Amino acid sequence: DLKNQLDKIEQDKQEQLDKIEQDSSMTEQEKQEAMDKVEQEATDKKEDAVKDAQDKFEENAKQEQEDREEIADNMQEATDKSDASEEVKENMKDLADAIEKGDKEKIEETLDKIEEDLKNSTDQAKDSQDMADILDEALKNSPDSDMKDALEDFKQDLEKVDDKAERDDTKEEVND
Repeated sequence: DLKNQLDKIEQDKQEQLDKIEQDSSMTEQEKQEAMDKVEQEATDKKEDAVKDAQDKFEENAKQEQEDREEIADNMQEATDKSDASEEVKENMKDLADAIEKGDKEKIEETLDKIEEDLKNSTDQAKDSQDMADILDEALKNSPDSDMKDALEDFKQDLEKVDDKAERDDTKEEVND
Protein backbone atom coordinates (compact mmCIF):
# COMPACT_ATOMS: atom_id res chain seq x y z
CA ASP A 1 0.00 0.00 0.00
CA LEU A 2 0.96 3.66 -0.33
CA LYS A 3 2.11 4.16 3.26
CA ASN A 4 4.50 1.21 3.03
CA GLN A 5 5.89 2.48 -0.28
CA LEU A 6 6.48 5.95 1.16
CA ASP A 7 8.10 4.49 4.29
CA LYS A 8 10.42 2.35 2.14
CA ILE A 9 11.40 5.34 -0.01
CA GLU A 10 12.16 7.36 3.13
CA GLN A 11 14.19 4.52 4.63
CA ASP A 12 16.23 4.09 1.43
CA LYS A 13 16.83 7.84 1.29
CA GLN A 14 18.05 7.93 4.87
CA GLU A 15 20.44 5.02 4.26
CA GLN A 16 21.89 6.80 1.22
CA LEU A 17 22.24 10.06 3.16
CA ASP A 18 24.04 8.24 5.98
CA LYS A 19 26.49 6.65 3.50
CA ILE A 20 27.19 10.04 1.94
CA GLU A 21 27.72 11.61 5.36
CA GLN A 22 30.21 8.90 6.33
CA ASP A 23 32.11 9.00 3.03
CA SER A 24 35.47 10.61 3.89
CA SER A 25 36.62 10.77 0.28
CA MET A 26 34.07 13.49 -0.57
CA THR A 27 34.40 17.19 0.11
CA GLU A 28 31.64 18.99 2.00
CA GLN A 29 30.40 20.53 -1.24
CA GLU A 30 30.31 17.13 -2.99
CA LYS A 31 28.47 15.67 -0.01
CA GLN A 32 25.91 18.48 -0.12
CA GLU A 33 25.37 18.02 -3.87
CA ALA A 34 25.00 14.24 -3.46
CA MET A 35 22.56 14.72 -0.56
CA ASP A 36 20.50 17.19 -2.58
CA LYS A 37 20.36 14.69 -5.43
CA VAL A 38 19.23 11.88 -3.08
CA GLU A 39 16.58 14.19 -1.58
CA GLN A 40 15.26 15.09 -5.06
CA GLU A 41 15.19 11.46 -6.20
CA ALA A 42 13.27 10.47 -3.05
CA THR A 43 10.81 13.32 -3.58
CA ASP A 44 10.28 12.24 -7.21
CA LYS A 45 9.69 8.63 -6.15
CA LYS A 46 7.19 9.73 -3.51
CA GLU A 47 5.34 11.89 -6.03
CA ASP A 48 5.19 8.96 -8.46
CA ALA A 49 3.89 6.62 -5.75
CA VAL A 50 1.20 9.11 -4.73
CA LYS A 51 0.19 9.66 -8.38
CA ASP A 52 -0.02 5.91 -8.99
CA ALA A 53 -2.19 5.48 -5.89
CA GLN A 54 -4.40 8.37 -6.98
CA ASP A 55 -4.79 6.89 -10.49
CA LYS A 56 -5.71 3.52 -9.02
CA PHE A 57 -8.23 5.13 -6.68
CA GLU A 58 -9.82 7.07 -9.55
CA GLU A 59 -9.98 3.93 -11.67
CA ASN A 60 -11.68 2.02 -8.84
CA ALA A 61 -14.10 4.90 -8.24
CA LYS A 62 -14.97 5.01 -11.95
CA GLN A 63 -15.55 1.24 -12.03
CA GLU A 64 -17.72 1.47 -8.90
CA GLN A 65 -19.80 4.23 -10.52
CA GLU A 66 -20.21 2.18 -13.71
CA ASP A 67 -21.28 -0.82 -11.62
CA ARG A 68 -23.82 1.30 -9.74
CA GLU A 69 -25.23 2.69 -13.00
CA GLU A 70 -25.49 -0.81 -14.46
CA ILE A 71 -27.22 -2.02 -11.30
CA ALA A 72 -29.66 0.89 -11.44
CA ASP A 73 -30.46 -0.01 -15.06
CA ASN A 74 -30.95 -3.65 -14.11
CA MET A 75 -33.18 -2.71 -11.21
CA GLN A 76 -35.30 -0.62 -13.59
CA GLU A 77 -35.57 -3.62 -15.91
CA ALA A 78 -36.69 -5.77 -12.99
CA THR A 79 -39.28 -3.14 -12.06
CA ASP A 80 -40.48 -3.18 -15.66
CA LYS A 81 -40.81 -6.97 -15.47
CA SER A 82 -42.79 -6.67 -12.28
CA ASP A 83 -45.06 -4.09 -13.92
CA ALA A 84 -45.55 -6.43 -16.88
CA SER A 85 -46.49 -9.22 -14.48
CA GLU A 86 -49.03 -6.94 -12.79
CA GLU A 87 -50.46 -6.08 -16.21
CA VAL A 88 -50.90 -9.79 -16.96
CA LYS A 89 -52.75 -10.25 -13.65
CA GLU A 90 -55.00 -7.28 -14.41
CA ASN A 91 -55.76 -8.63 -17.87
CA MET A 92 -56.56 -12.03 -16.37
CA LYS A 93 -59.12 -10.36 -14.12
CA ASP A 94 -60.56 -8.58 -17.16
CA LEU A 95 -60.74 -11.91 -18.98
CA ALA A 96 -62.60 -13.51 -16.07
CA ASP A 97 -65.08 -10.61 -16.08
CA ALA A 98 -65.55 -10.86 -19.87
CA ILE A 99 -66.16 -14.61 -19.65
CA GLU A 100 -68.63 -14.09 -16.83
CA LYS A 101 -70.50 -11.51 -18.92
CA GLY A 102 -70.24 -13.59 -22.10
CA ASP A 103 -68.66 -10.68 -24.03
CA LYS A 104 -66.87 -12.49 -26.90
CA GLU A 105 -65.31 -9.32 -28.29
CA LYS A 106 -63.87 -8.41 -24.90
CA ILE A 107 -62.65 -12.00 -24.41
CA GLU A 108 -60.74 -11.92 -27.72
CA GLU A 109 -59.32 -8.47 -27.00
CA THR A 110 -58.21 -9.48 -23.51
CA LEU A 111 -56.69 -12.76 -24.72
CA ASP A 112 -54.64 -10.81 -27.28
CA LYS A 113 -53.42 -8.48 -24.52
CA ILE A 114 -52.53 -11.40 -22.24
CA GLU A 115 -50.68 -13.18 -25.03
CA GLU A 116 -48.65 -10.03 -25.81
CA ASP A 117 -47.96 -9.36 -22.12
CA LEU A 118 -46.79 -12.93 -21.53
CA LYS A 119 -44.58 -12.81 -24.62
CA ASN A 120 -42.97 -9.55 -23.46
CA SER A 121 -42.58 -10.81 -19.92
CA THR A 122 -40.93 -14.04 -21.09
CA ASP A 123 -38.60 -12.19 -23.49
CA GLN A 124 -37.49 -9.89 -20.69
CA ALA A 125 -37.03 -12.76 -18.26
CA LYS A 126 -34.63 -14.48 -20.68
CA ASP A 127 -32.24 -11.59 -20.13
CA SER A 128 -32.20 -12.15 -16.37
CA GLN A 129 -29.26 -14.59 -16.52
CA ASP A 130 -27.14 -11.86 -18.13
CA MET A 131 -28.20 -9.51 -15.34
CA ALA A 132 -27.35 -12.14 -12.72
CA ASP A 133 -23.86 -12.46 -14.21
CA ILE A 134 -23.44 -8.68 -14.09
CA LEU A 135 -24.58 -8.67 -10.47
CA ASP A 136 -22.05 -11.41 -9.62
CA GLU A 137 -19.29 -9.17 -10.98
CA ALA A 138 -20.62 -6.15 -9.07
CA LEU A 139 -20.83 -8.24 -5.86
CA LYS A 140 -17.17 -9.20 -6.24
CA ASN A 141 -16.09 -5.58 -6.75
CA SER A 142 -18.26 -3.79 -4.19
CA PRO A 143 -16.54 -2.90 -0.91
CA ASP A 144 -19.85 -1.74 0.63
CA SER A 145 -21.50 -4.54 2.67
CA ASP A 146 -24.97 -2.93 2.55
CA MET A 147 -24.69 -2.71 -1.24
CA LYS A 148 -23.59 -6.36 -1.35
CA ASP A 149 -26.67 -7.39 0.67
CA ALA A 150 -28.99 -5.42 -1.61
CA LEU A 151 -27.34 -6.86 -4.71
CA GLU A 152 -27.58 -10.40 -3.35
CA ASP A 153 -31.32 -9.94 -2.65
CA PHE A 154 -31.85 -8.50 -6.11
CA LYS A 155 -29.92 -11.39 -7.69
CA GLN A 156 -32.16 -13.90 -5.91
CA ASP A 157 -35.23 -12.11 -7.27
CA LEU A 158 -33.76 -12.32 -10.78
CA GLU A 159 -33.16 -16.03 -10.37
CA LYS A 160 -36.83 -16.47 -9.46
CA VAL A 161 -37.85 -14.60 -12.62
CA ASP A 162 -35.45 -16.73 -14.66
CA ASP A 163 -36.90 -19.94 -13.20
CA LYS A 164 -40.41 -18.75 -14.07
CA ALA A 165 -39.33 -17.91 -17.62
CA GLU A 166 -37.87 -21.41 -18.03
CA ARG A 167 -41.13 -22.97 -16.79
CA ASP A 168 -43.10 -20.76 -19.20
CA ASP A 169 -40.81 -21.79 -22.09
CA THR A 170 -41.32 -25.43 -21.21
CA LYS A 171 -45.10 -24.95 -21.20
CA GLU A 172 -44.92 -23.23 -24.61
CA GLU A 173 -42.88 -26.12 -26.05
CA VAL A 174 -45.40 -28.67 -24.72
CA ASN A 175 -48.32 -26.68 -26.13
CA ASP A 176 -46.65 -26.29 -29.55
